[in-house]
Amino acid sequence: MFEEAPLDRAEPNLFLHCGRKSDPNKRFHLGIHALQILDVPQDNLALVGNEPGQWGTNLGVLVDQNLAGIYSAVDFVMCTSKIEGLCLPVAEAMAAGAIPVVCNDMTTRTELLPPSLFPEYDSVNPDPTSIASFIARFMNNEDKKREFKQRLRDHYVANWASRLTGRAVAQSILDVYATLT
Repeated sequence: MFEEAPLDRAEPNLFLHCGRKSDPNKRFHLGIHALQILDVPQDNLALVGNEPGQWGTNLGVLVDQNLAGIYSAVDFVMCTSKIEGLCLPVAEAMAAGAIPVVCNDMTTRTELLPPSLFPEYDSVNPDPTSIASFIARFMNNEDKKREFKQRLRDHYVANWASRLTGRAVAQSILDVYATLT
């Protein structure tokens, strides 16, 4: 999906939000308020997609290569929505070596990020203070950040990479179609 990025860098903590911002279900505002609590500079948040945000650096819609580059350059990907299916930004973050910021009430959190492997997400309530606390744990500890990124990447490789190839996705669609006929 994405090429591997270094798990640690000398740059400041960088953030990404990819996708819709005006959909209330995405709860974009929660991530923004959390970053503001942490005094993260506005230009440390890249905004990707066709809906510009009012806080962050709007990059618009990107071609795959540029999107992969952004994912590989950030430490955290904001995924604060509640009702989700696959939630590609979570998988893309893990593939690229970034930490997805996910609230504990996301409908597919336990499927994507099993609590037995990632208990850190159990305490991430859908409020800015809780989200800021989760992020701060890693912003303030490079060893912990590196270890968590590696666990996430290992989980992606072991459980998601082969399932998200173009061929695997197409086969899944065909399998569903076959049950309908």
